Amino acid sequence: MGNNRILIPRGKYFLRAISKKSEVKSIYVRYVYNRTSIVRPVANYQCRDSDWNQSGNMGRGEVKSSYGADFKRVNSVLAKKIADTDNAIIEYNTVHPHKMTVQVIRDILDGKPLTRQDEGKPFVEFADEITENKYQERRISHSTYKNRLCCMKKFRKFLKVEMKQDSLFVGDISKEIVSRYIQWRKSTEDNSHETINHALTPLIDACERAADLGLLVKSEYAEIKRMRLPKMVSFNAESEENEVKYLEKEQLRRLVEYAKTEKEPRRKEYLDMFLFAFHCCGLRVVDIMTLQWKHIDFGKKQLRKILVKTANYRSTTHTVPLTSEAIDILTRWKKKYGNKRFVFGMLDDDTDLDNRETLYKCRNTVTKCINQSLIVVGKKLKFNHSLTMHVARHSFAVMALNDGMAMSVVSRLLGHASTAVTEKVYAKYLPETLEEEMNRLDFGFLAS
Repeated sequence: MGNNRILIPRGKYFLRAISKKSEVKSIYVRYVYNRTSIVRPVANYQCRDSDWNQSGNMGRGEVKSSYGADFKRVNSVLAKKIADTDNAIIEYNTVHPHKMTVQVIRDILDGKPLTRQDEGKPFVEFADEITENKYQERRISHSTYKNRLCCMKKFRKFLKVEMKQDSLFVGDISKEIVSRYIQWRKSTEDNSHETINHALTPLIDACERAADLGLLVKSEYAEIKRMRLPKMVSFNAESEENEVKYLEKEQLRRLVEYAKTEKEPRRKEYLDMFLFAFHCCGLRVVDIMTLQWKHIDFGKKQLRKILVKTANYRSTTHTVPLTSEAIDILTRWKKKYGNKRFVFGMLDDDTDLDNRETLYKCRNTVTKCINQSLIVVGKKLKFNHSLTMHVARHSFAVMALNDGMAMSVVSRLLGHASTAVTEKVYAKYLPETLEEEMNRLDFGFLAS
């Protein structure tokens, strides 16, 4: 079966010859850890074989009375030195479980100060700081921010209930601990794979940052990163990828009233962006994100910019008339970000808009943040589908067409390449317009 691994080594003294001819030998101390022998001399202490008792001091070794009148003091010094070393090893293992190494024992024997690279930073606090920074940098939405803090609060509960400890240092996180956390959420919390994966996100983000800073071994982070659970495939719901989701007039009125009372600053800003997109003829989120003050002409009440989606093959400037509602929103934002490059402050002033890869990543991040916050609002207002930024675009198109605006005009305001694109997307959602157009026809001459 093999020998059991000794987690807490105990030291022993032994004699080692100074030279082959010398009768006097130096006293050394030895610790064995993971089959590695760590040996250090005991300064200025020497002894003959005849004056040494290896079985003394509970097998740790001591000098005999024949050593001389000083034998009691020498044994007292040896006993204290090895006891202090043992206690230092035990204390380190208690504070930093599963982190004992041969080098740590060497440092203790050499009297080196033991300092942690993570400076004793609690892991949960470290993860919460990363979440806070991402929120302040607008990389995550308010709802995601709150959710991640809640996830780490649950992890703290796991440490106390399952691990029997109040805290965990950054450098002490391990694959084994994360595995126990996953099992705990499965068995105790009865969480689904999707919920557990969401809970692992702030934890894995913290591990990634710790690895970048050298506080966690990169191979350990790589193992933890691979611990996400496989998605559970569902065959119940049909795909709705091609469904046009829009708000009816009454729903939009309710949303406007809700926006007036929203107290959470970030969500209130996102609602402003949604309503601005609607009033600006369904402007896409990437164009909301890249909208600059130079694109706004308050005198002519116009917005003029090259649309990002069509910039590669059609560099003509897209012009949108600004309604009074859109002007009101811009006036409010002018007070906040009038000295910035971008109207809604979603990008840094030095962002390179010609770098399509960077712009694509920013678009995905911004869209995710805004949509996660809007979805919360949609649920509160009990809308029958998720509220996202693209709903503003669909809502404008459907309402404009149903209010009698020509398909060609709507197509031009949406920035579509051709009217055929607009017809393909919206024709089947226009029963009111189609009915009105049919009523205009006069086939009375066919009556018998």
